[in-house]
Amino acid sequence: MSKEKSISRRSFLKQAAVFTGASMLPLNLVEVAWAKGGGEKFTFGVISDSHLTHIKGTKFVNNFDKGLQQAVAEVGLMWPQPDFIVFGGDLAQLGKKEELDHGLEMLSKIEVPIKFVIGEHDFYLDMGKYWEEKVSKLYYSFDHKGVHFVVLNSILTYE
Repeated sequence: MSKEKSISRRSFLKQAAVFTGASMLPLNLVEVAWAKGGGEKFTFGVISDSHLTHIKGTKFVNNFDKGLQQAVAEVGLMWPQPDFIVFGGDLAQLGKKEELDHGLEMLSKIEVPIKFVIGEHDFYLDMGKYWEEKVSKLYYSFDHKGVHFVVLNSILTYE
């Protein structure tokens, strides 16, 4: 009888993350499909919560940068490419212009359209003013292959 080496769940997940190159930033691919003769199938990716943090001068927290760089690289490797990417908010940690500009520069390498949702970390420094100037409206909607998407600013600024 052979003795099999047991592996803990934690150890398995660590090894799987190394093997698959999993990043700290979730990148998910969503496929929208219809039942009875509905609209055309399509996919979109989701990246969220990079929390890029500007320290001083031109220095940023390296591990947050690397997470977003990996997510951007993974989008580039997807085949087929998704129809678009949704960035789900919190591009910046403190909502500083430097953080938002740095994140937008990193995301500019994605070759499919990006739909942005503002996060509270992107908002509170100036109540979303710079975000609206540089990134997108705070709330909007768009249509894609028969689906109507609504992007909301759900950040409460009052008690």
